[in-house]
Amino acid sequence: MINRRRNRRQFERHDAPAGIRPASPEVFHRFLDISIGGMRVLSRSDWQPGDVVRMEIRLPVGSALSASVEVVWIRRVTFESEVTNEVGLRFTDLTDFDRSRIAALLASRGTPR
Repeated sequence: MINRRRNRRQFERHDAPAGIRPASPEVFHRFLDISIGGMRVLSRSDWQPGDVVRMEIRLPVGSALSASVEVVWIRRVTFESEVTNEVGLRFTDLTDFDRSRIAALLASRGTPR
């Protein structure tokens, strides 16, 4: 059977690097992967596609990055024995400077997923 799923991502994603973490872990408690276009996270909150939220991301070096993200998709998952939400987010207002900070961090990590 032919796999009809295609990758619609515009940007390559990478596993979330060590040291990158949410500034508000009560909203997004774990980052799974990231690209310069968005990220996949775990969240205990109930989201709907189209929801927009402001978030801060702490990087291993430099100041925190602040951006608005839009919920693109959501799915219930079990992660480390806990039922939670896996959420796909798209950056909606990331500055060019912050986009370059993410790109540099990912470039230092090597191969994308």
